[in-house]
Amino acid sequence: MTTALIVAKQCVIMLLYMSVGYVLFKLGKITKSGNLQFAKLLMSIIIPLMMISATQVEKTAVRTTGFLIVLVISIVAHVIGILIDRLMIGDKDGDVKRRIAGFGVVYSNAGFVAIPLVKAAYGTDAAFYATAYLLIFNIISWTFGFARLTGGFKNISIKKIFFNPGVVGAVAAIVFYLANIRFPSVIAIPINAISEMNTPLAMIMCGAFAAQTKLGDYLKDNLTYKVTFLRLLLIPLVTLAVFKGISVLFGNTDIIKTVIGVCLIEASCPVSVATSFMPTREGIDGEYACGFIIITIILSVVTIPFIVYLNTLI
Repeated sequence: MTTALIVAKQCVIMLLYMSVGYVLFKLGKITKSGNLQFAKLLMSIIIPLMMISATQVEKTAVRTTGFLIVLVISIVAHVIGILIDRLMIGDKDGDVKRRIAGFGVVYSNAGFVAIPLVKAAYGTDAAFYATAYLLIFNIISWTFGFARLTGGFKNISIKKIFFNPGVVGAVAAIVFYLANIRFPSVIAIPINAISEMNTPLAMIMCGAFAAQTKLGDYLKDNLTYKVTFLRLLLIPLVTLAVFKGISVLFGNTDIIKTVIGVCLIEASCPVSVATSFMPTREGIDGEYACGFIIITIILSVVTIPFIVYLNTLI
């Protein structure tokens, strides 16, 4: 129960950050174009540096083993999401809104929302394991996710898969860890400081998006309820059941409990902001995803602690 309460407290803090962005946008202190610049800053600089910062730890056999396990189970988590999307959302007459909804179901907010929750629940060092999840997230979202949005694999770019900031940051972080490269304080301090901007800036950005979104329109859309249920409840519950089976396979040691807890939080997070940004980059109406993102962020204040609590019971 303690871990769930810690996560719940962090969720409320993030919601307060979000309210700041909402008010600032309504007051005209943040513009639509300025908020998009926040998003670019987060995705191109802050998230990669956050992953690098998280892997500036001592290389040990336990950490390396845990990292490899996270790589495996994060693939499992995404496969679960893809299968549920295909069964519950599917594709109907090339409907773009349905494609965006399907992307939102599969891909969680594994960076902006998940990392601070992981740190709160399992300590700062646990962010190291979240880097492995983010690596898989970026590779799968730029392959299967991209194909989901565009209607096929024919337009997938190898450059986009392996040279987007998320993958580059994750690979650099892994290389630094494996090579035991530790930055001197003059470099480490600014990297850590910039990476710590992730939570407040990301939530302020989401609050500004919320101020631009007519949530009432989404409450009339059946896809909203479907995406919310699948992303916040069904996928996390199925993932929890599968992860518990994996824990039996690997042995329910402390490290297994930690990495499964980390991946479960990642898989339980609200709809990824990439659900809006990635379609926009491809000339698709990404604004349609904003309602899914905001509604699931708000409701995740309740659902994520609930899933974490269930994990402590089973």
